[in-house]
Amino acid sequence: MSGQYESNATLYTGLASGYSIRSDERKVDFYAVANSLDNIVTTLASPKTAAKVGRRLLARHLLLKKPDPAILGEKGFKALQESVTDSVRMLVVVPGSEDSTTARIDQLMSRPGVNGLTDLLSSATSRYSPDGITENLIAKRENMSDIISLKYKADDPAVTQQTLNVLLDVFADRYMDNKTAETRSVVRFYENKTREAAAKLQAAEAQLQSFGAGNDIINFDEQARTTAAGRSQLEMEYQRELMNNRGAKAGVASLEKRMKDRANYLTTSNELRVKRDELSAAQVQLANAEVMGRDAKTLDALRSRVTRLTTDVQAVVQKYYGEGSSSDAMPQESLTNEWLGKVLAADESAARLEVFEKRLREYDASFKKLAPLGPQLTHLSREVQVAEEEYKAVLNGLNKAKLEQKSVEMASPINSIDRPDFPQKASNVTRWLIIAGSFMVMLFLGIFVLALRTWMNNRLQNPSRTEQITGLSLAAAFPLMQGRFVNRLKSVKHSMVEQLRSAIVVELSQQSRPQPYLITILSTRPAQGKTWVGTALSAKFAAAGHRVAYLYPETSVLTPDATTSAGLSRVQAISYPVQDDFVDTQRAEVLFDGQTDPVPTDYDYIFLELPSLMETAIPAHLAAQSNVSLVVVDAQAVWTKTDQSLADLYRRASQRGCVLGVLNRVDMVLMDAMPQPETSGQRLALPASTTPATAVVKSV
Repeated sequence: MSGQYESNATLYTGLASGYSIRSDERKVDFYAVANSLDNIVTTLASPKTAAKVGRRLLARHLLLKKPDPAILGEKGFKALQESVTDSVRMLVVVPGSEDSTTARIDQLMSRPGVNGLTDLLSSATSRYSPDGITENLIAKRENMSDIISLKYKADDPAVTQQTLNVLLDVFADRYMDNKTAETRSVVRFYENKTREAAAKLQAAEAQLQSFGAGNDIINFDEQARTTAAGRSQLEMEYQRELMNNRGAKAGVASLEKRMKDRANYLTTSNELRVKRDELSAAQVQLANAEVMGRDAKTLDALRSRVTRLTTDVQAVVQKYYGEGSSSDAMPQESLTNEWLGKVLAADESAARLEVFEKRLREYDASFKKLAPLGPQLTHLSREVQVAEEEYKAVLNGLNKAKLEQKSVEMASPINSIDRPDFPQKASNVTRWLIIAGSFMVMLFLGIFVLALRTWMNNRLQNPSRTEQITGLSLAAAFPLMQGRFVNRLKSVKHSMVEQLRSAIVVELSQQSRPQPYLITILSTRPAQGKTWVGTALSAKFAAAGHRVAYLYPETSVLTPDATTSAGLSRVQAISYPVQDDFVDTQRAEVLFDGQTDPVPTDYDYIFLELPSLMETAIPAHLAAQSNVSLVVVDAQAVWTKTDQSLADLYRRASQRGCVLGVLNRVDMVLMDAMPQPETSGQRLALPASTTPATAVVKSV
């Protein structure tokens, strides 16, 4: 045997002591760290990783045209030349490209059948096969640190180093793919949701903007407030001007009464009427300009025109009115001037009132337009707000997902503290020494394991130990059918079925529930023997003339034996599917769906076999309705905390109903007492001073 070369490498994972983006937010969970390190070691030594390493290493070696001490020695190069034909080389080798050559090898190996590389990549003794690589690879965690050490042995020092180098590269790719697969899907989900939320927000904002532009709304609240305030102010000015107008009109009427005929002449003068109309129109324009807030230049021009027209009117009045006094001795000129002032004031006031009334009508029209727009605008604004909140929530989720993704990427355990070294010399251990040492080690380990198992055996084994560990009251114990006492054990098995039936009958006789009686058979884990116990019991009850139905999961297989075949043909066996909503099943009658004849109420006994509690959640309603529940356990099994928790949960679900234990596959030498077979004239008698369950256990 040639010497073996060993290369070493060290990986730093940083799972517990490393720093990442979210280091400040998280506390170190050492259980999770240990689990992650186990996952890393498993990934390093997995067959799929080894297969990828072997194919890439083979591609690297196939690209060599001559031996290279740093990649493949002369002996290995010659062996590879002999193993791979020229036709296969032409098919897979891409000169100068290791990746392309590896891809072609993958493509060739994916085809069905045998090809020129099958032996190299599958033989257990090949350095390129998964078995050959994993057999010589050792990956383990160093004490309680974040360090994983790698060792690889081969008969070629270059192959030893190159295999570890390729392993580190393949592992880095696989581990990163596995670690980021979940975060990629989460990020992709949030990215899609963010795009949907952004589109929804943009649509809502566009609808709100279109509504505002179509209805000339810039700021609805401000516009409504300004409109209301402006109308209120305008209403006050209108009322004030209305009083002024009425006062001016009253003054004109009073003065015209004093002026008598000449006043009539003035009012009917065509020249004066024309001037007054021009003045009135000018005053209306001035009033409009003042109300609308025109610039000072325009206002000054309008005021100048009003002043000029006022002077013209006064001149016309003076023309038709001479000097003199009125009938009440008032100077005629003063009276005329006063009358003219009142007339002009009345005209000016009327012009202002006309403008005010027009503006009030405009305000009323604005109110009528704004009133129905308010609720619509509120609705659209609320849609924008809801869309914005949804967008912010989804965006926040996207940011967290990306942060988690980046944290995973930065926490990647692909940092090599020590790259694989090139071994300088081989070990001198010979074949016989390895064989002898292995034999001694295996012998010692065998003795040690046997002694350790004897000392730390925590299997259930026998009835008394089972009751002590599980807390169940045993109703029967069935022996393990093996050895030379098989006929004797069959008799014991038959006796135990009768004993279990007696325990059930006695328990049912103490209950007041009407038929049909529901008897549930269950186990905490699969392959405990509950199907056999259920079919044996139901067959015995059916053989006694009772109407019996046996409900079992469609994954179970009924295999009758000599103990059950006689009565099982009289049992109505019905399989039912176990789906996600099985835990919510309200009554056992629901499992009869599809059975029209007979109906569930036609039976005396309904035996219900449940799936193992480790595989299916406990149907609490069915457990509470069970008259008797039988928990079947294997004497060869180890009762764990999980088993105990499931058994306790079922007891709670049964609402303190009758829950009995049935021990299966008990070794004959561990039976507390072997009951004698029943004769035709003998029946099992229960002591009056004990409960049924206790009496049965004692007989076991």
